[in-house]
Amino acid sequence: MVQGCHGPGARRHSRLMVCGTAPCCATGAGGGSSGSTAGAGWGHLHRDQSRGQANPGLPRFNNPRGPQVPVYSARVLVSLRPSVLDPAGEATRAAAARLGVDGVSRLRIGKAVEVELEAPDEASARSQLELLSDRLLANPVIENWTLELRDGASAGA
Repeated sequence: MVQGCHGPGARRHSRLMVCGTAPCCATGAGGGSSGSTAGAGWGHLHRDQSRGQANPGLPRFNNPRGPQVPVYSARVLVSLRPSVLDPAGEATRAAAARLGVDGVSRLRIGKAVEVELEAPDEASARSQLELLSDRLLANPVIENWTLELRDGASAGA
C-alpha cells in the first residue's frame, strides 16, 4: 500500500488517468505527474471521476442498449475439396474398420463453425458471414465452405 493524498493505506490503481486538477495532484502527492516516485503515468481516480464524469463516452452497465439489432445464427461447414487428399479421413476410415464397423467406403473430415452475428438485416448478415467464411474460416485453395443462416427469430428455437 502507498500512502497518498487519500490517507494512509489508500489503494493505488494501475494506469489511471491523472486528473491534475485536485490539490493532491497539484502537489504531486499520491501519484500525480509532478513529484511522483511511482513512475510516470501512474495516477489515481477521484470520487467524481468514478461516477462517470471522467469518461462520459464509456458504456454504463445499468443503461439499456439502444435499438435492438437482430442476432443471426449461422453454421459454416468447411470441407476439403474433392481433389485434396484427406490423410486424417483415411486414418479414421481404417480405424473404423479395425473397430468392426464395416462398409465405410469413404470418410472425409471437415469442421463446423457456429457464429452469432448482430446485423441490421439478413442481406448484410449474409455478406459479412460470406466474407468471414471466405477469408478467415476456410482456406479457399484447398477447402470449400457452405453457409447455413438462421435469422434471430429461429435462432433461439
